[in-house]
Amino acid sequence: MPFSALLSRYITRSSVLFFLLLSVVRLSGQSSFFTFDNEDWTCNADAESINAYWSPTGGNTGGHIWMNDESTGGTWGFVAPAKFHGNLMGAYGCYLSYDIRTDNNTNPNSTYHVELRGGNNIKLVYNNSILPQNNWTHFDIKLKEDAGWRIGTLNGAVPTAAQFQSVLSNVTYFWIRGEFYSQGEDQGGLDRVTFFGQFDIDLDGDNSSGESNGNFRIDSTCFGLGKICDSDAILWSETTIGRIEIFVQNAANSDTMVINGNFPNLSITHPEPHKIVLTNTGNASAFDFLQAIQAIEYQDIAIKPRSGIRTIEVVLYNECEGKVASRFAYLPIFPPRLAGNNADTTVCPYSDEFFARDLLYLSDAGGYWRPEFSGGGNFFNPQEDPAGVYAYIIPVGRECEGDTSFLTVAIEQPFDLGVDSTLCNGEIYSVPLPSGISIQRWKWSDGSSKTTLNIQEPGIYGLEIETQNCTFADSLEARYWSCDECPAYAPNVFSPNDDGKNDGWRLYHTCFPDNYQLEVYDRWGSLVFITNDPEKNWYGFARSRNADAGVFGWQARWTAEYYGKPREYYMKGDVTLVR
Repeated sequence: MPFSALLSRYITRSSVLFFLLLSVVRLSGQSSFFTFDNEDWTCNADAESINAYWSPTGGNTGGHIWMNDESTGGTWGFVAPAKFHGNLMGAYGCYLSYDIRTDNNTNPNSTYHVELRGGNNIKLVYNNSILPQNNWTHFDIKLKEDAGWRIGTLNGAVPTAAQFQSVLSNVTYFWIRGEFYSQGEDQGGLDRVTFFGQFDIDLDGDNSSGESNGNFRIDSTCFGLGKICDSDAILWSETTIGRIEIFVQNAANSDTMVINGNFPNLSITHPEPHKIVLTNTGNASAFDFLQAIQAIEYQDIAIKPRSGIRTIEVVLYNECEGKVASRFAYLPIFPPRLAGNNADTTVCPYSDEFFARDLLYLSDAGGYWRPEFSGGGNFFNPQEDPAGVYAYIIPVGRECEGDTSFLTVAIEQPFDLGVDSTLCNGEIYSVPLPSGISIQRWKWSDGSSKTTLNIQEPGIYGLEIETQNCTFADSLEARYWSCDECPAYAPNVFSPNDDGKNDGWRLYHTCFPDNYQLEVYDRWGSLVFITNDPEKNWYGFARSRNADAGVFGWQARWTAEYYGKPREYYMKGDVTLVR
């Protein structure tokens, strides 16, 4: 950029800012116009004097410095004073401008025209493609690694961006060639040397946050947000600021940068959620940029902000697109660990143990349960741990509060069909579906899905039920017994004459007897009939022939169930056989 344009911007924009930032005002800058004196410039090699001569007139308007060559050997030049030392990064990508004249350029040697030395003892040299004339010749030399600079000599390597910036960040020596005639004495002059490169950016002006070198740190916080600079932050520049980029290093998806406010001289863009770019729209001062930076806040929008230190980088670019400075804000964010959300669950009594903390959703490790689970740790075992409410407690950490959530565990209980039952013969036993259980599907052992099972026969009857969470089964046994006695009726006469009427005789029972024995005797006491079959008739035979008519005695014994136990019966009597 031509010197006149740089000077205009310097005067019209920076001057306003200087009044706003009196604590850091530095009007001299890296410029020499030689209006009042030689400004401490010196000369080297075979110059006639160590101190440059000053003339109040004859410059490219106004005063200038000049020197005579003694022609004793070497190539003399003008050596800049201390104000051109130190951090000149503000000029990176812009121009070194100066006006020079010589009274003889007819036999120059191959020596370079400009030399800069700086950080890491790097020496940068530059050779102009044209020579100065006897009248004033203006030069604009771009201060960037790809503009023709070399390391050490004119045949040296091209510097890298890092090497070039290292030199500009701490300039220790600045020299401009004054001699362009190597065969005898000559005279040269210099005027209007300008870097316009001073700037200052400090995110914590008084270093109260504990960080130096222009950086800033907030106190550890429990919340996922924080400012990126202190209220006493400093920003000023002798050259126009082109843009400032603010972004989170190694950003996560939840990292965001937010700016609150209206800044009419700046274009504010978000290339990414974690990055803000402040761009000069043409009239922005350093103070405009400073106000915008102070309005920026970092936010972690995650439900659970991660713990750790966020590093926010603030990068300053001048109007020549030179990256002239980086500063850092460190935000130690250690949110409280979360116990998660309250939860409830229903499990089956036969279920396997489960990891209870999973049910709390987004809970952090490091808490403890009250009451404790039987196995310790985070595993609930339905076969050992009772149903109830369990608290998951995160203790207080750092300066942040603790947290507690609650897990309610219900253990679904199986149903009970009831005890086994014994019924009287002929009774019907009705078994309904059990109440107090949320039934979704069920099936009886007979394959039916009745709401009530009616039992009429002895046996084992089962029911399988499915709830929303569990499957249960139960069964009962139904037994039947006689609830009545088992008496017998004995006819007292019969006529075995084969007329089909009353031909046989036996006892008639109301049940089917066990251990039955019937005996019939004649009048002399001889046994004429015996049977163990309660349904077998006596047809009047005695010793394989028809017995005579008459009266016969009998006796019978048997047992029969009565309320589940055997009961013995005995009867005797007589029966008349009629022919």
